[in-house]
Amino acid sequence: MLCMTSDPEEKRKIIGDVFVRISDEIISDLNLNADEVFLGQGTLRPDLIESASKSVSSKADTIKTHHNDSELIRKLRDEGRVVEPLKDFHKDEVRCIGRDLGLPPEIVMRHPFPGPGLAIRVLCAEEPYMERDFSETQVLVKIIVEFDQMLQKKHALLNRVEAVTSDDE
Repeated sequence: MLCMTSDPEEKRKIIGDVFVRISDEIISDLNLNADEVFLGQGTLRPDLIESASKSVSSKADTIKTHHNDSELIRKLRDEGRVVEPLKDFHKDEVRCIGRDLGLPPEIVMRHPFPGPGLAIRVLCAEEPYMERDFSETQVLVKIIVEFDQMLQKKHALLNRVEAVTSDDE
């Protein structure tokens, strides 16, 4: 269960596998023949390298898993049911392809956003806080809050600088 998982690697696997399971349910609900349905993904070569996919190396170690290269995705890939037109390219090469296709710069230069969104970054734990880290966390939160409050106030020194400068300065 994702909400009880704190390990990002496990979260990626869960998200990737849940995606495939939901896709299978929808395929079934629509009475489609699963063998005739393909999964299209924007997988790039670094995704496959980092997740030690056998399609790029038989000897690589996993750097980090990817939601688009989970065990269920690999099974679909082995069945020939995954279409990944960008899998042999790196991000800079994909951007060149986009420019060559005439895509607008706001699409070509857009910062990539992973399929799982921010779910992997959300901290999850069984306890609301970890006892051993709580006092240090409290201090950090207090510093952040005080800094934010300080930014909200007009400061005496800033008032003096504003008083001796003209609108043009």
